[in-house]
Amino acid sequence: MQESSVYQYIIEKGKAEGIEQGIEQGIEQGIEQGIEQGIEQGIEQGKQLGAKENTIENILLLLDTRFEANTAQVLKPALEAIDDLQRLKDLFREAAKTQSLESFISNLITNGDSA
Repeated sequence: MQESSVYQYIIEKGKAEGIEQGIEQGIEQGIEQGIEQGIEQGIEQGKQLGAKENTIENILLLLDTRFEANTAQVLKPALEAIDDLQRLKDLFREAAKTQSLESFISNLITNGDSA
């Protein structure tokens, strides 16, 4: 039994519309997922940057308080060059324990290459 040309036309048109609709939905879902992923990554990067900045400020405040010296201008660029948050946390602990500002700076310089 042969299908009528009208029936074949309707089937072909339906397929084309289905494909087009599928492509549009796929694009929309892809865009939504991309936006969600971008937002999540941005939030995570913001948290990391905030933690880094906070740790640096705490190191400088601790050193300034312990040794009554304005260390921010001298040490801040060196601390900001460190991308490893764990290294900065270790330096915060070191700032609390160090016997002198000179000892802290020596540790910062000496261990900077190994981090």
